[in-house]
Amino acid sequence: MIGKSRLVVLFLFSFASLAVWQEVRREEVLVVSINGENQAALVDPATYKVLARLPTGINPHDIAVSADGRYAYVAVMGTTQEPGHSVTVLDLSRRAVKSAIELNPYNRCHDLRVSRNGARLWATCAPSKAVIEIDVSSGRIMRDWKLDQDGAWMLVVTPDERKIYTANLEGKSVSVIDRRANTVRTLPFDSSQIGIDVAPNGREVWVHHKEKQELSIIDVTTDKVVATLPSSGQGFGRVKFTPDGKYVLVPQNESKNLAVFGAAARKLIANISLSATPKVMTVAPDGKRAIITSPESDLAMVIDLVARKEVSTFPTGKTPDGVAWAAAPERR
Repeated sequence: MIGKSRLVVLFLFSFASLAVWQEVRREEVLVVSINGENQAALVDPATYKVLARLPTGINPHDIAVSADGRYAYVAVMGTTQEPGHSVTVLDLSRRAVKSAIELNPYNRCHDLRVSRNGARLWATCAPSKAVIEIDVSSGRIMRDWKLDQDGAWMLVVTPDERKIYTANLEGKSVSVIDRRANTVRTLPFDSSQIGIDVAPNGREVWVHHKEKQELSIIDVTTDKVVATLPSSGQGFGRVKFTPDGKYVLVPQNESKNLAVFGAAARKLIANISLSATPKVMTVAPDGKRAIITSPESDLAMVIDLVARKEVSTFPTGKTPDGVAWAAAPERR
């Protein structure tokens, strides 16, 4: 028989455990930039219902989410006539706009990444042929790197945050920034590229070439191309590793397909037909689903990566572009 004092202790222990569980519990959310409506949509990935719509500024594009899931950073591209010069910061817990980080004299930020500790933000500014490093708390530009290459629209950062790679579309090259040495190196190619990603283990960078319909694999240690393989599709394609690093996903807009490659074997293992023209992609933390936006169709596609097929679509708003999957803090 349990005594009264022991029951009290057990009750308090259970209550404390529940409080801790509530503190660490997270709800996932999809963040989608709605290019045609100058806003970001927060979408429930279980029901695909829009939870909130938040203003971003003109022509939002790619999105980065902090490792703790608290904030999303949206690149505000603007237009040629009215260039964007900021990054919009969204508080995902409050479902509200937190602030805007000014990038002047740089503009038309297209892609960005946030550091593991949330203190730094890296952004591409293609018209300026530069990548900038921003202190998140102050919004101050700490460093910039001149690339001397056209079309640095996309970037990736290695897990150790030592190197930054940019895919230079018009420049037909990849730029390699060594943050520790503060150097920039150019890897020339004979085809345009925009799709780029780094393996979760930090050993390889995969780049997709449009005209040649090929994937190049760059060794991060040597910054040399160690393999080239057909991309099995037509048109532009982003590149995305699954979180476990086992697969590389390449959606291609002209052929409306999602190519799935085995990362270790470096070979095509599946080709998934898509119902709409794909653009930007994110993958669930468990690696079982991918979400791909289709600006032409005002929707996003849901891909079952286990069954390797498209299973549904959901409306997003006019011209969806960037998409990111966040394990956001629970709202209070």
